[in-house]
Amino acid sequence: MIAQFSMRDEMTMRLRTEYSGNVFEEEIWLIWTQYRTRQSIISRAGEEQMIGQYLETRI
Repeated sequence: MIAQFSMRDEMTMRLRTEYSGNVFEEEIWLIWTQYRTRQSIISRAGEEQMIGQYLETRI
């Protein structure tokens, strides 16, 4: 398994995880102090299998 993260800027984190031919890429954006959005892309053999976008409330 390979896992990496980077900060695009002070409000955006990027995550990338690879294992067994699958790649999971996520970007998480903070919106004020209460919310964040998350975009996830799951790929297998170089082909996108699923893209999801979520709005999350921080507790």
